[in-house]
Amino acid sequence: MKLKFLPFFWLLVSFMATTQLSAQDKIGYTNFQMVLAYMPEAKTMTASLASYEKSLVDQLKVKEASYETYFKSVMQKMERGLLTAAQQEQESAKLGKMEDDIALAYEDVERKVGQRKDQLLAPILSKLEKAIKDVARENGYTFILNSVDSGGASSLLYGPDDRDITKKVLAKLGISTGN
Repeated sequence: MKLKFLPFFWLLVSFMATTQLSAQDKIGYTNFQMVLAYMPEAKTMTASLASYEKSLVDQLKVKEASYETYFKSVMQKMERGLLTAAQQEQESAKLGKMEDDIALAYEDVERKVGQRKDQLLAPILSKLEKAIKDVARENGYTFILNSVDSGGASSLLYGPDDRDITKKVLAKLGISTGN
């Protein structure tokens, strides 16, 4: 009869041991997005990305201008009756292909800008993550939570101010906010 309760006893002991260990955890939090925004590397990345995107869009504007010129030319020929039905169909198909090419080029710009952003952001995020880990280790934290998600919504409902390591992370990165 006593053997029936043995598994339950061990389960209870395990639960109590786990609860005991987790009570020793030290949890802190930081505002990851705010720290990232203060990093000079992030500001440089933003400017670089904007310049890159502008150069790609400027190339697209040349294609669009070429399309507009060609479109006007075809319309004038059609108005003057200089195109046969077959030629109108050919020109319409050519204009459609040009439109498709421009739409694909815009998608390509978005893809290229996204890739460049990922490429430029990776070392910045690594540096930030390292600073957070260093501050956590130096201050005995077991877990660090992000107080605000990337959409700006707070994912931390409550936390004592002394557990906010944001200023320590900024200091670790050598960033002064003026506060």
